[in-house]
Amino acid sequence: MRDVGPWVSQLDLDKTEEGYELTLSLDGGDVAASSTESVELLINSSDGKRHFVLPKTGSGTGGLLKVRTEEELSPSGLEAVQVTLAEYNGNAHGPEALACHPSERESRESRVVCLRKQMPQPEMPEMPEMHQMPHAERARAPSAPTGRPMPVMHPLLGDRCSEMSVCPAGSECKAGRCRALVEPNLRGSPVSGAGAEMWVACALVILVCLCSAALLTRGDRGARKFHAMPKVVGKGDLSPAAASKFREASDSEEEDFRAF
Repeated sequence: MRDVGPWVSQLDLDKTEEGYELTLSLDGGDVAASSTESVELLINSSDGKRHFVLPKTGSGTGGLLKVRTEEELSPSGLEAVQVTLAEYNGNAHGPEALACHPSERESRESRVVCLRKQMPQPEMPEMPEMHQMPHAERARAPSAPTGRPMPVMHPLLGDRCSEMSVCPAGSECKAGRCRALVEPNLRGSPVSGAGAEMWVACALVILVCLCSAALLTRGDRGARKFHAMPKVVGKGDLSPAAASKFREASDSEEEDFRAF
């Protein structure tokens, strides 16, 4: 994570009768000065490097932080200082490099003024397409075009979507996800596919059953009519008296027919 400060813009080191007094100017103002608990110094001078951790002794308006110590900080020959601020909540900020140039030193030997070498970069929201850009280029031109169009990723079926998202064909954005317009019917459609074949087969079976029933019914009726018809008495079944009467009747009818 990036350090958001507070930052030290200037450090004044003064020689006093009791020792040394440090005045640090913070960019965060009075809030940053009041929240700081201690100051860690790494001094680089002509005598070598020395390390100190000094508690805060006071704060002033305008983001000024005061530190007093009896330690020998050897201001003569001071070249650079690294400052780290520790807050009461446990957060630390730094180290931050301060340089003391000859043009910025006081004529008195008892005072040294050190200024920050480089201004910290402001906190900026990172865009997804800027992860591969150097930090300096992102800070200098955050909205510069990349020279090629960025690919647009559309959500797939079942992915999260918004009102402006373009869901795949046959789907729409419902309840924050791309959902199909028509849910698949597991039973089969009665007008197409396997459902239609099943209905045709059922209709054929019913038709065959009806035709078979009709034929059986008609056959039964014909059989009943045939058995119910009276038997015709043939000539061979007649008795001799009845046969003679039958012949006489037949001859008379034949004569009548001829006379007619």
